[in-house]
Amino acid sequence: MSALVSSNIAHAQIDPPEVPQWVKNTAKWWSENKTTDKQFLASISYLVQTNMINVQSIKTNDNYKVPGWFKKVAAFYADNNITEADFEKSAEYLINVDSITVSNSLLNSIDKKGLTTVIYHGYSPLFETYAYAKDFRVINGKQVPMEAHFALKPDLVANRTYDKIAIWEKPHSAAVIVPLFTSTAYWEPGFYTYYRGDCNSSCLTKKIAFDRPGGFSASENAVGVLQLLGYDTITDLDIDQNPQILDQYDKIVVLHNEYVTQKEFDAITHHPKVVYLYANPLYAKVSVDYNNDTITLVKGHGYPTPQDRNAFGWKFDNSVKEYDTNCSDNSFYKIDNGIMWDCYPENTIFSNMTVLKIIKDY
Repeated sequence: MSALVSSNIAHAQIDPPEVPQWVKNTAKWWSENKTTDKQFLASISYLVQTNMINVQSIKTNDNYKVPGWFKKVAAFYADNNITEADFEKSAEYLINVDSITVSNSLLNSIDKKGLTTVIYHGYSPLFETYAYAKDFRVINGKQVPMEAHFALKPDLVANRTYDKIAIWEKPHSAAVIVPLFTSTAYWEPGFYTYYRGDCNSSCLTKKIAFDRPGGFSASENAVGVLQLLGYDTITDLDIDQNPQILDQYDKIVVLHNEYVTQKEFDAITHHPKVVYLYANPLYAKVSVDYNNDTITLVKGHGYPTPQDRNAFGWKFDNSVKEYDTNCSDNSFYKIDNGIMWDCYPENTIFSNMTVLKIIKDY
Protein backbone atom coordinates (compact mmCIF):
# COMPACT_ATOMS: atom_id res chain seq x y z
CA MET A 1 0.00 0.00 0.00
CA SER A 2 1.01 3.61 -0.35
CA ALA A 3 2.54 5.24 2.69
CA LEU A 4 1.21 8.70 1.91
CA VAL A 5 -0.59 10.07 4.95
CA SER A 6 -1.89 13.55 5.70
CA SER A 7 -3.76 14.94 8.67
CA ASN A 8 -4.91 17.90 6.55
CA ILE A 9 -7.10 16.32 3.89
CA ALA A 10 -9.42 18.64 1.98
CA HIS A 11 -11.65 17.91 -0.99
CA ALA A 12 -11.41 20.17 -4.00
CA GLN A 13 -11.54 20.06 -7.77
CA ILE A 14 -8.14 20.79 -9.29
CA ASP A 15 -6.85 20.74 -12.83
CA PRO A 16 -5.92 17.15 -13.66
CA PRO A 17 -2.24 16.31 -14.07
CA GLU A 18 -0.74 14.15 -16.75
CA VAL A 19 -2.40 10.81 -17.41
CA PRO A 20 -1.63 8.45 -14.50
CA GLN A 21 0.98 5.78 -15.14
CA TRP A 22 -1.53 2.95 -14.70
CA VAL A 23 -3.50 4.25 -17.72
CA LYS A 24 -0.35 4.19 -19.83
CA ASN A 25 0.42 0.68 -18.63
CA THR A 26 -3.12 -0.44 -19.48
CA ALA A 27 -2.75 1.01 -22.99
CA LYS A 28 0.50 -0.89 -23.47
CA TRP A 29 -0.87 -4.19 -22.22
CA TRP A 30 -4.08 -3.80 -24.23
CA SER A 31 -2.02 -3.19 -27.38
CA GLU A 32 -0.16 -6.45 -26.62
CA ASN A 33 -3.40 -8.40 -25.95
CA LYS A 34 -2.47 -8.83 -22.28
CA THR A 35 -5.61 -7.20 -20.95
CA THR A 36 -9.19 -6.97 -22.19
CA ASP A 37 -11.12 -4.39 -24.20
CA LYS A 38 -13.23 -3.88 -21.08
CA GLN A 39 -10.22 -2.99 -18.94
CA PHE A 40 -8.91 -0.58 -21.57
CA LEU A 41 -12.32 1.08 -21.89
CA ALA A 42 -12.48 1.41 -18.12
CA SER A 43 -9.30 3.48 -18.29
CA ILE A 44 -10.75 5.61 -21.12
CA SER A 45 -13.90 6.15 -19.06
CA TYR A 46 -11.70 7.14 -16.15
CA LEU A 47 -10.02 9.80 -18.30
CA VAL A 48 -13.41 11.18 -19.32
CA GLN A 49 -14.65 11.31 -15.73
CA THR A 50 -11.51 13.15 -14.62
CA ASN A 51 -11.73 15.64 -17.54
CA MET A 52 -8.45 14.49 -19.05
CA ILE A 53 -10.43 13.76 -22.21
CA ASN A 54 -12.88 16.55 -23.02
CA VAL A 55 -16.13 15.11 -24.32
CA GLN A 56 -19.68 15.87 -23.34
CA SER A 57 -20.55 12.23 -22.74
CA ILE A 58 -19.74 8.67 -23.72
CA LYS A 59 -22.39 6.86 -25.73
CA THR A 60 -23.63 3.85 -23.79
CA ASN A 61 -25.63 0.78 -24.68
CA ASP A 62 -25.81 -2.82 -23.57
CA ASN A 63 -22.39 -3.53 -25.03
CA TYR A 64 -19.09 -1.78 -25.48
CA LYS A 65 -16.79 -1.45 -28.44
CA VAL A 66 -13.41 -0.11 -29.42
CA PRO A 67 -11.82 -0.53 -32.88
CA GLY A 68 -9.03 -3.09 -32.94
CA TRP A 69 -6.79 -0.84 -35.03
CA PHE A 70 -6.67 1.62 -32.10
CA LYS A 71 -4.23 -0.78 -30.45
CA LYS A 72 -1.56 0.65 -32.74
CA VAL A 73 -2.26 4.13 -31.38
CA ALA A 74 -2.18 2.77 -27.82
CA ALA A 75 1.17 1.12 -28.52
CA PHE A 76 2.61 4.34 -30.01
CA TYR A 77 1.50 6.22 -26.89
CA ALA A 78 2.82 3.61 -24.46
CA ASP A 79 6.19 3.60 -26.22
CA ASN A 80 6.37 7.43 -26.26
CA ASN A 81 6.19 7.59 -30.06
CA ILE A 82 3.25 9.99 -29.88
CA THR A 83 2.45 12.57 -27.23
CA GLU A 84 -0.09 12.32 -24.48
CA ALA A 85 -2.10 15.06 -26.21
CA ASP A 86 -2.16 13.06 -29.45
CA PHE A 87 -3.46 9.99 -27.63
CA GLU A 88 -6.15 11.99 -25.85
CA LYS A 89 -7.27 13.71 -29.06
CA SER A 90 -7.48 10.37 -30.89
CA ALA A 91 -9.61 8.85 -28.13
CA GLU A 92 -11.74 11.99 -27.95
CA TYR A 93 -12.43 11.86 -31.70
CA LEU A 94 -13.44 8.19 -31.61
CA ILE A 95 -15.79 8.83 -28.71
CA ASN A 96 -17.41 11.77 -30.51
CA VAL A 97 -18.04 9.72 -33.68
CA ASP A 98 -19.32 6.75 -31.63
CA SER A 99 -16.47 4.45 -32.63
CA ILE A 100 -15.82 3.97 -28.94
CA THR A 101 -18.82 3.11 -26.80
CA VAL A 102 -19.06 1.91 -23.22
CA SER A 103 -21.68 -0.37 -21.69
CA ASN A 104 -23.96 1.10 -19.05
CA SER A 105 -22.73 -1.41 -16.49
CA LEU A 106 -19.11 -0.40 -17.03
CA LEU A 107 -19.85 3.31 -16.83
CA ASN A 108 -21.98 2.86 -13.72
CA SER A 109 -19.17 0.92 -12.06
CA ILE A 110 -17.06 4.09 -12.02
CA ASP A 111 -17.63 5.93 -8.78
CA LYS A 112 -18.05 9.55 -9.92
CA LYS A 113 -18.12 10.83 -6.37
CA GLY A 114 -14.94 8.90 -5.69
CA LEU A 115 -13.16 10.79 -8.45
CA THR A 116 -13.14 13.93 -6.33
CA THR A 117 -9.52 14.93 -5.90
CA VAL A 118 -7.92 15.12 -2.48
CA ILE A 119 -5.00 17.51 -2.06
CA TYR A 120 -2.23 17.25 0.53
CA HIS A 121 -1.68 20.89 1.42
CA GLY A 122 2.01 21.63 1.69
CA TYR A 123 2.87 17.94 1.63
CA SER A 124 5.72 18.32 -0.87
CA PRO A 125 7.73 21.46 -1.64
CA LEU A 126 8.37 20.17 -5.17
CA PHE A 127 5.10 18.68 -6.44
CA GLU A 128 1.37 18.92 -6.11
CA THR A 129 0.41 15.69 -4.35
CA TYR A 130 -3.10 14.33 -4.57
CA ALA A 131 -5.23 11.21 -4.79
CA TYR A 132 -8.81 10.33 -5.63
CA ALA A 133 -11.31 9.94 -2.82
CA LYS A 134 -12.16 6.42 -3.97
CA ASP A 135 -8.60 5.29 -3.25
CA PHE A 136 -8.59 6.12 0.46
CA ARG A 137 -8.81 3.62 3.29
CA VAL A 138 -8.84 4.23 7.02
CA ILE A 139 -5.77 2.54 8.50
CA ASN A 140 -4.97 2.95 12.19
CA GLY A 141 -7.41 5.86 12.31
CA LYS A 142 -5.76 7.74 9.44
CA GLN A 143 -6.84 8.35 5.85
CA VAL A 144 -4.35 6.54 3.61
CA PRO A 145 -4.56 6.52 -0.22
CA MET A 146 -3.87 3.24 -1.97
CA GLU A 147 -2.65 5.18 -5.00
CA ALA A 148 -1.23 8.70 -5.13
CA HIS A 149 -0.48 11.04 -8.03
CA PHE A 150 1.79 14.02 -8.61
CA ALA A 151 1.73 17.15 -10.75
CA LEU A 152 4.20 19.94 -11.42
CA LYS A 153 3.76 23.18 -9.49
CA PRO A 154 3.21 26.07 -11.93
CA ASP A 155 5.33 28.50 -9.90
CA LEU A 156 8.27 26.10 -9.94
CA VAL A 157 7.89 25.69 -13.68
CA ALA A 158 7.91 29.48 -14.08
CA ASN A 159 11.04 30.02 -11.97
CA ARG A 160 12.80 27.06 -13.65
CA THR A 161 13.34 25.12 -10.44
CA TYR A 162 12.71 21.87 -12.28
CA ASP A 163 15.65 22.56 -14.58
CA LYS A 164 17.86 21.38 -11.71
CA ILE A 165 16.25 17.95 -11.46
CA ALA A 166 14.43 17.24 -14.74
CA ILE A 167 15.94 15.68 -17.85
CA TRP A 168 13.53 17.27 -20.34
CA GLU A 169 16.44 18.57 -22.40
CA LYS A 170 17.59 14.96 -22.98
CA PRO A 171 14.43 13.01 -23.84
CA HIS A 172 14.65 9.21 -23.77
CA SER A 173 18.14 9.29 -22.31
CA ALA A 174 17.23 7.59 -19.02
CA ALA A 175 14.64 5.06 -17.92
CA VAL A 176 13.04 3.94 -14.68
CA ILE A 177 12.21 0.26 -14.23
CA VAL A 178 8.66 -0.06 -12.90
CA PRO A 179 8.65 -3.00 -10.41
CA LEU A 180 5.73 -4.88 -11.97
CA PHE A 181 6.90 -8.28 -10.70
CA THR A 182 7.39 -6.94 -7.19
CA SER A 183 3.94 -5.36 -7.20
CA THR A 184 2.51 -8.72 -8.26
CA ALA A 185 4.39 -10.59 -5.54
CA TYR A 186 3.00 -8.36 -2.79
CA TRP A 187 -0.67 -8.61 -3.77
CA GLU A 188 -2.37 -11.22 -1.64
CA PRO A 189 -3.04 -14.06 -1.71
CA GLY A 190 0.44 -14.57 -3.06
CA PHE A 191 4.07 -14.84 -2.13
CA TYR A 192 3.71 -13.23 1.28
CA THR A 193 0.71 -15.39 2.13
CA TYR A 194 3.04 -18.34 1.58
CA TYR A 195 5.87 -16.78 3.62
CA ARG A 196 3.51 -16.41 6.60
CA GLY A 197 2.51 -20.05 6.34
CA ASP A 198 -1.09 -19.21 5.41
CA CYS A 199 -0.92 -20.87 1.98
CA ASN A 200 0.91 -23.73 0.31
CA SER A 201 3.30 -23.39 -2.62
CA SER A 202 0.37 -22.80 -4.99
CA CYS A 203 0.55 -19.16 -3.85
CA LEU A 204 4.03 -18.88 -5.37
CA THR A 205 2.51 -18.60 -8.85
CA LYS A 206 0.65 -15.32 -9.39
CA LYS A 207 -1.23 -13.66 -12.21
CA ILE A 208 0.71 -10.55 -13.18
CA ALA A 209 -0.97 -7.49 -11.64
CA PHE A 210 -1.25 -5.46 -14.84
CA ASP A 211 -4.10 -3.21 -13.71
CA ARG A 212 -3.47 -2.72 -9.99
CA PRO A 213 -1.57 0.17 -8.40
CA GLY A 214 1.91 -0.73 -7.27
CA GLY A 215 1.76 1.02 -3.93
CA PHE A 216 4.47 1.38 -1.32
CA SER A 217 6.18 -1.93 -2.09
CA ALA A 218 6.55 -1.13 -5.79
CA SER A 219 7.96 2.40 -5.54
CA GLU A 220 4.81 4.03 -6.87
CA ASN A 221 5.78 7.50 -5.65
CA ALA A 222 9.19 7.39 -7.33
CA VAL A 223 7.62 6.19 -10.58
CA GLY A 224 5.18 9.12 -10.56
CA VAL A 225 7.79 11.75 -9.74
CA LEU A 226 10.50 10.57 -12.12
CA GLN A 227 8.04 10.22 -14.98
CA LEU A 228 7.07 13.87 -14.49
CA LEU A 229 10.74 14.82 -14.64
CA GLY A 230 11.19 13.26 -18.07
CA TYR A 231 12.36 9.71 -17.37
CA ASP A 232 11.00 6.95 -19.60
CA THR A 233 9.29 4.07 -17.82
CA ILE A 234 9.83 0.45 -18.73
CA THR A 235 8.75 -2.64 -16.82
CA ASP A 236 10.32 -5.90 -15.73
CA LEU A 237 8.41 -7.57 -18.55
CA ASP A 238 9.96 -5.26 -21.14
CA ILE A 239 13.44 -6.23 -20.02
CA ASP A 240 12.75 -9.96 -19.71
CA GLN A 241 11.31 -10.02 -23.23
CA ASN A 242 14.04 -7.82 -24.69
CA PRO A 243 17.12 -7.37 -22.46
CA GLN A 244 18.72 -5.17 -25.14
CA ILE A 245 16.12 -2.48 -24.42
CA LEU A 246 18.47 -1.15 -21.72
CA ASP A 247 21.10 -0.42 -24.38
CA GLN A 248 18.88 2.41 -25.63
CA TYR A 249 19.48 4.38 -22.44
CA ASP A 250 22.52 6.17 -21.08
CA LYS A 251 21.27 5.67 -17.54
CA ILE A 252 18.91 3.28 -15.74
CA VAL A 253 17.14 3.85 -12.40
CA VAL A 254 16.35 0.70 -10.41
CA LEU A 255 13.64 1.06 -7.78
CA HIS A 256 12.34 -1.63 -5.41
CA ASN A 257 12.78 -4.26 -8.13
CA GLU A 258 13.02 -7.01 -5.54
CA TYR A 259 11.67 -9.80 -7.77
CA VAL A 260 13.36 -10.16 -11.16
CA THR A 261 14.12 -12.84 -13.73
CA GLN A 262 17.61 -14.07 -14.50
CA LYS A 263 17.54 -12.21 -17.84
CA GLU A 264 16.57 -8.99 -16.09
CA PHE A 265 19.25 -9.42 -13.41
CA ASP A 266 21.92 -9.97 -16.07
CA ALA A 267 20.77 -7.00 -18.16
CA ILE A 268 20.71 -4.59 -15.21
CA THR A 269 24.02 -5.66 -13.68
CA HIS A 270 25.77 -5.40 -17.06
CA HIS A 271 24.53 -1.91 -17.85
CA PRO A 272 27.37 0.61 -17.31
CA LYS A 273 25.40 3.31 -15.50
CA VAL A 274 22.73 2.30 -13.00
CA VAL A 275 21.27 4.24 -10.08
CA TYR A 276 20.08 1.76 -7.44
CA LEU A 277 17.66 4.07 -5.67
CA TYR A 278 15.94 1.66 -3.28
CA ALA A 279 17.42 -0.86 -0.87
CA ASN A 280 16.52 -4.54 -1.50
CA PRO A 281 16.71 -4.68 -5.32
CA LEU A 282 17.59 -7.82 -7.31
CA TYR A 283 16.83 -10.13 -4.38
CA ALA A 284 14.60 -13.01 -5.50
CA LYS A 285 14.38 -14.87 -8.81
CA VAL A 286 11.10 -15.40 -10.64
CA SER A 287 10.18 -17.01 -13.94
CA VAL A 288 7.47 -15.82 -16.34
CA ASP A 289 4.83 -17.92 -18.07
CA TYR A 290 3.80 -15.80 -21.05
CA ASN A 291 0.98 -18.16 -22.02
CA ASN A 292 -0.79 -17.59 -18.70
CA ASP A 293 0.68 -14.19 -17.77
CA THR A 294 1.97 -15.45 -14.44
CA ILE A 295 5.18 -15.23 -12.44
CA THR A 296 6.50 -18.00 -10.21
CA LEU A 297 9.04 -17.72 -7.43
CA VAL A 298 12.10 -19.79 -8.32
CA LYS A 299 14.54 -18.98 -5.56
CA GLY A 300 15.28 -16.49 -2.80
CA HIS A 301 13.57 -14.89 0.18
CA GLY A 302 14.01 -18.16 2.11
CA TYR A 303 12.77 -20.42 -0.69
CA PRO A 304 13.18 -23.30 -1.39
CA THR A 305 15.38 -23.52 1.73
CA PRO A 306 15.83 -20.99 4.55
CA GLN A 307 19.43 -20.51 3.40
CA ASP A 308 18.33 -19.23 -0.01
CA ARG A 309 18.22 -15.49 0.68
CA ASN A 310 19.60 -13.55 -2.31
CA ALA A 311 18.82 -15.81 -5.24
CA PHE A 312 21.66 -14.47 -7.36
CA GLY A 313 24.42 -14.43 -4.76
CA TRP A 314 24.74 -10.72 -5.52
CA LYS A 315 27.57 -9.23 -3.51
CA PHE A 316 25.99 -5.76 -3.49
CA ASP A 317 22.74 -6.89 -1.86
CA ASN A 318 21.78 -4.15 0.62
CA SER A 319 18.46 -5.61 1.79
CA VAL A 320 19.31 -5.02 5.44
CA LYS A 321 18.64 -1.32 4.76
CA GLU A 322 15.13 -1.92 3.41
CA TYR A 323 13.43 -0.76 6.59
CA ASP A 324 15.20 2.60 6.76
CA THR A 325 12.42 4.79 5.35
CA ASN A 326 13.58 8.08 6.85
CA CYS A 327 16.62 8.35 4.58
CA SER A 328 17.87 11.22 6.71
CA ASP A 329 21.49 10.22 7.16
CA ASN A 330 22.31 8.24 4.04
CA SER A 331 24.44 8.74 0.98
CA PHE A 332 25.11 7.15 -2.39
CA TYR A 333 28.16 4.93 -2.75
CA LYS A 334 29.80 3.40 -5.81
CA ILE A 335 29.43 -0.22 -6.85
CA ASP A 336 30.68 -2.01 -9.98
CA ASN A 337 28.15 -0.59 -12.45
CA GLY A 338 26.68 2.45 -10.76
CA ILE A 339 25.76 4.07 -7.49
CA MET A 340 23.59 2.70 -4.70
CA TRP A 341 21.53 4.35 -1.96
CA ASP A 342 21.13 2.35 1.22
CA CYS A 343 17.62 3.30 2.28
CA TYR A 344 13.99 3.03 1.12
CA PRO A 345 12.94 6.54 0.01
CA GLU A 346 9.29 5.97 -0.90
CA ASN A 347 8.13 8.40 1.80
CA THR A 348 10.61 11.14 0.88
CA ILE A 349 11.58 10.93 -2.79
CA PHE A 350 9.02 13.56 -3.85
CA SER A 351 10.50 16.09 -1.41
CA ASN A 352 14.23 15.46 -1.76
CA MET A 353 15.70 17.97 -4.19
CA THR A 354 19.26 16.84 -3.44
CA VAL A 355 18.66 13.21 -4.34
CA LEU A 356 16.70 14.06 -7.47
CA LYS A 357 19.60 16.27 -8.60
CA ILE A 358 22.12 13.48 -7.91
CA ILE A 359 20.07 11.13 -10.08
CA LYS A 360 19.95 13.68 -12.89
CA ASP A 361 23.64 14.56 -12.76
CA TYR A 362 24.99 11.03 -12.44
